[in-house]
Amino acid sequence: MTRILFINYSTDLGGAELSLLALASSLDPAEYGATLITFGTGALSVRAHALNLRVIELAPGPTLTGLRRDNSVAASFQALMLFAPLLRQIRALRQTIRNTNASIVHTNNPKSHVLGALAAAGTGVRVVMHMRDILPPRSVGLAAMRMCAALTNASLIAISNAVKEALPPGLKQRTRVIYNGFAPLIPARTRAEVRSSLGVPEHHTVVLTVGRLVPWKGHQILLKAMVPLIKTNEYWLVIAGNAAYGGQEWPALLKEQAQGLGIGDKVIFTGFSDDVAGLFAAADIFVLASENEPFGRALVEAMLCNTPVIAFDAAGPSEIIEHGKTGLLVKERNAEALGAAITGLADNPVLRQNLGGAGAADAAERFALEKHVQAITTLYRELAHTL
Repeated sequence: MTRILFINYSTDLGGAELSLLALASSLDPAEYGATLITFGTGALSVRAHALNLRVIELAPGPTLTGLRRDNSVAASFQALMLFAPLLRQIRALRQTIRNTNASIVHTNNPKSHVLGALAAAGTGVRVVMHMRDILPPRSVGLAAMRMCAALTNASLIAISNAVKEALPPGLKQRTRVIYNGFAPLIPARTRAEVRSSLGVPEHHTVVLTVGRLVPWKGHQILLKAMVPLIKTNEYWLVIAGNAAYGGQEWPALLKEQAQGLGIGDKVIFTGFSDDVAGLFAAADIFVLASENEPFGRALVEAMLCNTPVIAFDAAGPSEIIEHGKTGLLVKERNAEALGAAITGLADNPVLRQNLGGAGAADAAERFALEKHVQAITTLYRELAHTL
């Protein structure tokens, strides 16, 4: 049996964590033994336990969650100050690798890439780094990952060509692109039930976006795009998702922006939703306004639910959407163009139906969970032969 040790530093549930859980819970138990390492207790470990995954919770570092990703002097100084707590976490991880008799360490986010690789160095265990972010080219984190990948001869998985192309040559040559995989989504509630719970009339147009409430997700651009629509038509904007890692500053600023734009009474913040499929069923249009989005998990989920989608023509979404056939792509960071695309789609029910149907068929074929698992287990088998 090949034992896989998944490592995820964050204890929150976001797209990266949901993708990891989908993979780990879909592995053939006759061939693979999966264990998830988290640093602390949170929504991730709760969901993993519910999926009957083995979970080991290690002590979190007191300051690692605040590690900067830029290339400033402050970031370098902070990294130096974190050496002692990092060393303790690396030792704990190294002991866990030995105790679980792991064959492969599969890391899932930037901090776990560094910790996992340093813990695995010299043990003979193979390392897989799952690259889910587009990091600044000269960031401290990317430099550390480059060093750790070389130290452990790691194999890298990029969730899109955009992620791979953003990597430096030393990492790019180690990388294969494997898109995220998705199981069919089944709403827990009907369209009417969800709209009733939100207080939205059935005949009004609902524009939905789903994702972490962080600046680069582009909520502020979407709010600007919605101003003329909400003020002159029967439109609502539903924003689903939590702040990243417990920070509430950005959600508060977004709510303040909505009020300042005069549309606060037609903008609904739902927080994290366990019934995202129900939200897609209740929506008329899904919009992803991210800047430099690595992939676009919510975009694929919306497509799987027959919801017509709009996104900026850049990075991950440009690989997912075929413009005019499976969705619409608009110029990046352009609120006016985004608003025009939303209006055009809202006013054309035939186009909405055609894009929704074609998008669902394309997403089900290209991003099937079985295809994703098969591609990753092919890598696992290649690595197992080198142990």
